Amino acid sequence: MSYSNHNVLPARHLAEQLIAAGKLPWFAEYCIGAERWTTDDRLIAEILSEGIEQSTAGIVLASEHYEKSFWCLKELMQLDEPVAVLELGKGEHGSSEVTERLEAVPAEQIAKYSSEEAALAHVCGVLGWDPIPWPSVNHTPRAPDFDATTGWRMKLDGWKYAGLLKTPRGDEVPAFERSFRDYRATLNVLAGPVAGESLPMEGASIDDRAYRELLISFVRQYSKTIKSPISGAHLIYVGGRGHFAVSYRRDSAWIRKYSLNFPLDRDVKQHRKGDVWEFAVTFAFHGPFEEFCRYAWCFDRAVETFQWHPERATFEFA
Repeated sequence: MSYSNHNVLPARHLAEQLIAAGKLPWFAEYCIGAERWTTDDRLIAEILSEGIEQSTAGIVLASEHYEKSFWCLKELMQLDEPVAVLELGKGEHGSSEVTERLEAVPAEQIAKYSSEEAALAHVCGVLGWDPIPWPSVNHTPRAPDFDATTGWRMKLDGWKYAGLLKTPRGDEVPAFERSFRDYRATLNVLAGPVAGESLPMEGASIDDRAYRELLISFVRQYSKTIKSPISGAHLIYVGGRGHFAVSYRRDSAWIRKYSLNFPLDRDVKQHRKGDVWEFAVTFAFHGPFEEFCRYAWCFDRAVETFQWHPERATFEFA
């Protein structure tokens, strides 16, 4: 499955729905485990080639930025036939190689990307699979804002306050919970100045290889604190900046932990302008991996609405 950094959420969400349906796509965010994170271009090329050799069909998410993705182009040129193509944005490609490769795909195998549900239906139709319905999520009415002792404010459809949670370092943070069918999910947020190295990514201009180097650094840094094997490493854009997340198993839950880094744009209490704050947003899903994949898109969508208000030292999910 090919995508550029600009297509990262649609590609991840499509891949996770295929995992939930038992289709087992080869998707780098999950299929390149922690022991294989590397900045060696030669080794990365070998890993990608292995993935292509193991696959029977290619799914391409292409956009006007696609040709800027070094590894997407490598994958595209190795595919025997990119069976299903989803075009995001204008679908214009400046590279003659990309244009020639995609123009060779029959028109009925190409669709303009309109929604994740339509994208999943298109892939199933092209590959001859039975339709896989996009999972519906029923929201209860919006709960009142929650004002924690820290001044944080939470607005989350369908989530309810579940009390204070004690973190490994002894802090108490508000926790929230909700149900997804027969499974329970919990949420908590821990905020504070970044103690170690921060990994900021301004905007969406970073290229694949630089992104991968940052991602590897992040995975190694977080592995020391999580102390659980990392099953997936992910990129997410919030507030015009790139941030990272990891997925892993702990006890009876599958967890997706997001690390959102925002610099202060003014002095706030004892903290100075330019200091970087990290918001560790943790979702825990108490169910099997396939069901975690079925609903992980809800966690991404919630985090995308995150808003940090440094002038009040408060944050919220809009």
